[in-house]
Amino acid sequence: MIGQVPPKALLLAIEAAEAGPQISDLEDAPLLQNWFFIKRDGDAIRAEGDLSDHPTISDPWVTTSPVIGFHYDFGTSRGWLRSFSRWYRLGAVCEAVGDIPGPEGAVGRALAATAARLETHRNIWREGAQRKCITP
Repeated sequence: MIGQVPPKALLLAIEAAEAGPQISDLEDAPLLQNWFFIKRDGDAIRAEGDLSDHPTISDPWVTTSPVIGFHYDFGTSRGWLRSFSRWYRLGAVCEAVGDIPGPEGAVGRALAATAARLETHRNIWREGAQRKCITP
């Protein structure tokens, strides 16, 4: 999937994720509720969840394209996610059964670890995309 994204588009998506969304980016963005992150062998991190308001997908359950960045606020149960293809609004995260709610619980620790992993991914993707942009 990563190799299929044009290098300049990937660089723009990385910059956008690192800067965070503008208000206009989220106005018509699809909403993910009851979401969580997944990683398959040899694949990037993706999000799965209950989907609404997507312009082309009517299925109520979705797996996103690879995730570039996200922010989630446990206090408001809201946030945002940037995938390769688009912005998403985040609603309530899928809580683990018996977990302590909030950033100190297992879900909060998993999201913090995912954010750190995504920073590493962005750096690797940025380097690869920049090499492809410079190569004659």
